Amino acid sequence: MAELRASDADRERTVAALQHHAAVGRLTVDELDARSERAYVAATIRELAELQADLPALATRPIRRAHGLAPGWRGFTARWHTPIPAELTMAELIAHLAPDVQGQGFDLIQRADDRLRFERRRRPGWVWAVVVLVPILGWFALLHKELYRITVDVAETDRGTQVVASGVAPLPLRRAFAELED
Repeated sequence: MAELRASDADRERTVAALQHHAAVGRLTVDELDARSERAYVAATIRELAELQADLPALATRPIRRAHGLAPGWRGFTARWHTPIPAELTMAELIAHLAPDVQGQGFDLIQRADDRLRFERRRRPGWVWAVVVLVPILGWFALLHKELYRITVDVAETDRGTQVVASGVAPLPLRRAFAELED
């Protein structure tokens, strides 16, 4: 998988997150200066994430147990709020959520100030049954792949920042999103 290139907006969000951590006493002024300089020259999202690796995530929630989630690829919607501004929330999502979603085979296809969109093409299990049961014509079924999307929207509200994630995903990702819900 290719390294995800960082945009100017990603760099600015990372610097804003570092400034927040310095304001609450997690970084000294010298550390903030050094990390900010590295952020402005970072070429990839991974380099930006490394600058915050030893700092707590700003958009995290207490982990809750998600019950009743069915196995397989299913639709989901998860909503949660965070007290930090939308810009910092997006920086945290890019640094901490995007690598996990990409680890499940999704590609980040849209990155905006208020939205992340991931896609994955996957061959469903029924294709293999057709290949086995209908030998020659069944091979054409191998051409079929289904498109799955996950969209994460961020919006400022009177309660802080609201994050809404929705789409179709496997059980591990749906569980992760369910743990973030309010």
